[in-house]
Amino acid sequence: MTQQAPKKPGRPRNFERDAIVEASVDVFWRHGASGTTTRVLESELGVSQSSLYNTYGSKAELLDQTLAHYDAKLDAAVLAKLTEPSQEAIVGFIDALVLWVGDTQHPGCLVMNLAMEDPGHAYRLQAYRTKLRRAIKPCVQTFTAEETDVDTRTELLLAAVLGLTLSAKSGLSAAELQRLGNGIRSQVLAW
Repeated sequence: MTQQAPKKPGRPRNFERDAIVEASVDVFWRHGASGTTTRVLESELGVSQSSLYNTYGSKAELLDQTLAHYDAKLDAAVLAKLTEPSQEAIVGFIDALVLWVGDTQHPGCLVMNLAMEDPGHAYRLQAYRTKLRRAIKPCVQTFTAEETDVDTRTELLLAAVLGLTLSAKSGLSAAELQRLGNGIRSQVLAW
C-alpha cells in the first residue's frame, strides 16, 4: 500500500469575503442577475472565477449572499423604524424609505429590480412583500379599530411603498420622491 502525500494547502485568498459580497450589490444592481456573469464579476471585483466558485459555490449562491447582505442593511436603515408599532413609526418608516430608494447610485430596490428583470426572481419579491406586510400591519392596528380597515390600510400602504420604490427606479428626482413621501405620510396621518 502506498501512502499518499499530504495535500498542500491552496493559495490563500487575497480578498475579504464580506467585501466581495458588499461590492457585488453594485454589480448586480447595474447588470441584473442575468447580465452579471462570472466574467463580469471577475472583471469588476478583481477576483478570479475559480476563487469566486471556491468561495461562494456559484453565482446563484453569491447572489443569495448579496441579497441577504442587502436585506440586512435595508432592515437596519428602514424596517427598524417599525419596531415600536404606532402611527409615528409609519411616518418614520416612510421618511427612511424615501432616503433609501432615492439613493442616486442605487435608486429603487435591488429585490424589485431582480423580480422585474426575471420572473424567476418573483418569489424574492413575494417574500419582500410578506416581510413588509408583517412589519406594517401591527403599526396600522394601533390606530385602526376595525379589522377590515386594518387589512385595507395595510394593503394600501404596502402598494404606496412599492409604488414609491418603482417611482425612484424610474428616475423621479429627490424632490419628487419627497413630495410623494409627503403625500403618503399625510394619508397615514389622516387615518
